[in-house]
Amino acid sequence: MKQFFIGTIFFAFAGTATMAQTGSVAKNIKASVIENNLVVTWNEANASETGSWEVQGSADGKSFSTIGLVWGADPKGNRNGYAFKQTANKVQSKYQYFRVMYVANSNTAETSNTIRISK
Repeated sequence: MKQFFIGTIFFAFAGTATMAQTGSVAKNIKASVIENNLVVTWNEANASETGSWEVQGSADGKSFSTIGLVWGADPKGNRNGYAFKQTANKVQSKYQYFRVMYVANSNTAETSNTIRISK
């Protein structure tokens, strides 16, 4: 039930967002497999308002699907550092490209540059 509720909110919200693909919202984005976990890390570059992050994966680097949400900075890092970690076998093996999308509370969204996973 909880997943359905979060998914419903996400799809209703995402349908009204304005998206820009400038790559300036996140810097130092990296994706790798460490000890059977997919780990995507990045630093916030210049978000001017409160929001959340979507981690997105793609097979071809063009069509992306959301694979996770990040609501706050990594508590083990600095206040501008973010991380997403998922068991590698839970993430479809077809995903080779990743990006993060910052969704501001004002219903605007901005995506990072696309990166390819390093093994």
